[in-house]
Amino acid sequence: MYQIKEEGKNYKHVVDEVGTSYYAQKLFTTKKPKGRVAKSILDDIKAIIKEDKSINHQQYLSYHDTMIIDGEYYLLRANIELIPLADYLQKERVAIKLANNWLKTILNIFANAKDDLWSGLLLESLMVGPNQKIFMLDPIIINKIIQYRSEISFSFDNIWLQPPEIIKNGSWSKESQLYSIIGFYYYLLTGQTFFQTDTKGELTVKIKHLSPIEPKLLNPQVSTELNNLVVKCLKKDKNKRPGSFKEVYQRLEKLEKENKLISSQEKIKERQEKQEQQKKLFSLKERSFWFLYRYWRVGIGMIAGIIILTVLLSTGGYQPILKRDTTPKKVVKYFYKSLNNKNINLLEEVSNAEKIDYLEEVVIRGRVIEKMKQAYGGSKRPGKDVIYSIEGLSIELISKQPVPKFKASYKFIFNRPQANQIEIPMEDYLILKRVNKKWKVVKIRGSITNQNFMVEARKNKAEGQ
Repeated sequence: MYQIKEEGKNYKHVVDEVGTSYYAQKLFTTKKPKGRVAKSILDDIKAIIKEDKSINHQQYLSYHDTMIIDGEYYLLRANIELIPLADYLQKERVAIKLANNWLKTILNIFANAKDDLWSGLLLESLMVGPNQKIFMLDPIIINKIIQYRSEISFSFDNIWLQPPEIIKNGSWSKESQLYSIIGFYYYLLTGQTFFQTDTKGELTVKIKHLSPIEPKLLNPQVSTELNNLVVKCLKKDKNKRPGSFKEVYQRLEKLEKENKLISSQEKIKERQEKQEQQKKLFSLKERSFWFLYRYWRVGIGMIAGIIILTVLLSTGGYQPILKRDTTPKKVVKYFYKSLNNKNINLLEEVSNAEKIDYLEEVVIRGRVIEKMKQAYGGSKRPGKDVIYSIEGLSIELISKQPVPKFKASYKFIFNRPQANQIEIPMEDYLILKRVNKKWKVVKIRGSITNQNFMVEARKNKAEGQ
């Protein structure tokens, strides 16, 4: 029997017959399953509690019992005030040293779990307690009630914490668990998940074939030594990851004692200067890969790797060309040159416009397709490997004040495979402003910003024949 000592929203403090105090958390908070389903979940939880697989770690909290209060189901655990990790991270940014403490705690808990091979790290099982300590609730029980408790849920799918071997339908191992744990640590260090994707399918493909951008490139404070440890733990081949939780724990301890968790101020400044370029290169690699995978899936192996490497090498040594005295008209010429030459770096240097994402995709896809065609032998007809080109460019100054506005007229030539060229008359209006004391294209309106212009051109051509 339990006595209620204190009540709050979705929780109660209760004591048993010998005076032991417990925190009683409502089992279903934001969504309640139907009676039969709720009873089934409760029975499963009771069976798990009865097995009593307690883990010997003071920051691992198993559930003690269940009870019914006013017709509602409650779970009883140690009487410690905890904040769901998802809620905590919405309000607080975790410093590297705190993230390191959390990681060591989680590694210890997993090490103490012994033969209990959980399916990776369940983020919803993590809570923040007094003195910013991390606690873990029984992940098997938490997994059964996630969908009924939105306050513990994250906005992203936990699938990104699954290593390549699990994505490929392998079995969980200690090495797989380590990948999952370090994936969470990566999130704490960088503030983002591995890959930026729109679908679960795209994410799983990238997990299998790509390595995440190194954390030091997203957070310059991450030391080289810590960065290398994280990268090793996230190796695609599980046999190349550290062999145990203890090994990673000891290396973290060593880095902490030697003050090698955080980079020097000099190194931070050096990285900050290169950070944007490095992030752009990784984004280019990621998008190039995904485009290749979708349209040349058969050749995604060695040839795809060569193409991506070629594209990256051709952009990695880019030298900026804009100067303070570069005229607005010259900037407009550079803008169309970047489109014609499929030069992503030049495009990003000369423009700061809201439609840039779409144009980046045009440039990246055009460059990748051309490189792919060349890799497969190319065409014997001159110019046929060029997917598109811009010809007959005419630039007219419309107005100087309050900012320069130009009209650009040209022909967009699209070389269709096994077909004649499509020649599309185009007309754009561009506005320029000074950004960091250099002229840049900040607004574009016209043919090039119409994402359906190619479809419309084909339709018009067909109707005219």
